[in-house]
Amino acid sequence: MNDLIVRFDPYLNIVYVNNVFCECAGINEQQLLKMNLNSLFEYGFIDDSDLATIKERISKILASHNSSSNTYKLFLPDKGLRWIHWVARGIFDETGNIKEIQIVGRDITELRKLSNIKDNFVAMVNHDIKTVLVLFWAHRKYF
Repeated sequence: MNDLIVRFDPYLNIVYVNNVFCECAGINEQQLLKMNLNSLFEYGFIDDSDLATIKERISKILASHNSSSNTYKLFLPDKGLRWIHWVARGIFDETGNIKEIQIVGRDITELRKLSNIKDNFVAMVNHDIKTVLVLFWAHRKYF
């Protein structure tokens, strides 16, 4: 999967989506361009629990001209629950007024799965080593 790209105007209406975003959302470009950020939540594409955080981050971009990044859950019609790392930044005109907010997302689901496998393995090995050390220490007089 390539990067998902979506742009919003300052009123959070969608003004651009790339083909990857359309395919992942299962919605065609013409429909998406009639939607806004709230519509994506209503459609179920973005988890409701993330709405306040996303709006807060976008407000900070509008106010401070900074970028923001975070990882959110997305429900993709063909792929189910996915973890997407998003980077949002403002696009400004020559006078410094915000024209658009561009958000680029990358699917990191497999990376998260591998990280969980690694963490579980490390925990298991750590437990096994501790068990051996405890047994060794408890029976040290026999060695």
